[in-house]
Amino acid sequence: MKRFLLITIIFCMIFANSTSFASIGYENKSKAYLLADFDTGEILASYNVDEQLEIASISKLLSYYVAMDAVKEGRVSLSDKVVIGEDAVQLTGSSYKLKVGELITLDKLMKASIIISGNDATYAMAKHIAGTETKFVDLMKAKAKELNLSNVDLYNSSGLPLTNNGIQNKMTTRDVYKIARGLLKTHPEVLEISRIPFISEPSRKFFEMNTNPLLKVVEEVSGLKTGSTLKAGYCFVSSVNIKGQPRRTEDLRLIGIVMGSRNYEDRLQVSKALVDYGRENYSNKIILHNELPIEKLEFSNGNPKSIDLYPVKGFTKLVSKDSDVKVNIDLVEATLPLKNNTNLGKVRVYENGVEVFSTSLINKRGVEEADLVTKVLQFYGTLYKNAEAIYKID
Repeated sequence: MKRFLLITIIFCMIFANSTSFASIGYENKSKAYLLADFDTGEILASYNVDEQLEIASISKLLSYYVAMDAVKEGRVSLSDKVVIGEDAVQLTGSSYKLKVGELITLDKLMKASIIISGNDATYAMAKHIAGTETKFVDLMKAKAKELNLSNVDLYNSSGLPLTNNGIQNKMTTRDVYKIARGLLKTHPEVLEISRIPFISEPSRKFFEMNTNPLLKVVEEVSGLKTGSTLKAGYCFVSSVNIKGQPRRTEDLRLIGIVMGSRNYEDRLQVSKALVDYGRENYSNKIILHNELPIEKLEFSNGNPKSIDLYPVKGFTKLVSKDSDVKVNIDLVEATLPLKNNTNLGKVRVYENGVEVFSTSLINKRGVEEADLVTKVLQFYGTLYKNAEAIYKID
């Protein structure tokens, strides 16, 4: 016995090996952009993601990744006291305002690297972990290889242009995405750090706001990192968690990347447009829920006369607002008495004619064969309902 349940969801087919993705129409306001689903890795919108570009302080995401690896492996501790040297203090650009001889914990240096993009903090962190920044860059290169980054040039931990020739760290936007996704998977605590609105240390007479331009603009944004130099332009890697609706959708975490905008305003506009595009066009749709019945089985001589059927496993899928998903229900013949949790068929989910999921159907309530009294009561109950329908008895 087969039943078909049509769920109109909306879905623009996006294949993992496809090179053509949606455009959001802001190509004149950035050198490249990318929007992707964190869980599946699907790219939802993109532009120029395979051109190697200067990445400025986006480099610090990879530096933080390497540093947290060292912490988790026990090579260093967040409570380590780091003695600040003159080489760190002399760095230009965004600064944690470190002073020679200060003792600062590694934890504070790592947070300053992410929250206020402190170049001095990042350098001091790198030197403490690897002995020299050069050796730390070797660790960054090893991590890039581990993450299968395709087109990477790395020179320092901070992303600052080299003083002698102006050369900067470079990689593709796709590679930046791989770093961001890997970091969130391996060290998710970075989300809590990157959403801290400011660093205030009265004892050091230091106060600096978070560099993230979307923190006060989009409620669900929780990270991740900004960057800007003359060559790189204005860059931003954002992470946003769109809350699901009970029994309809699950949370949707998106990663948005904007590279090479001409100014702060363009970067903000494109970053917000990516988030809005994801929110308006995609959701993690709950197609099957193991606590919600999707079919009813009836028995003319059963007690009870009908029972609900439930999928053994639930199924959630990233879909767009144009998807068409079909659910095929294939029931088996059932005989009485019927115990609960009996396999009574199969439910299959199809996407564009291709099966993407299947699970068994079970009952959560048993059915006995009705005795004579119950059958008589059911018979007269049916007669009454039929009469009520015909004569509209009040």
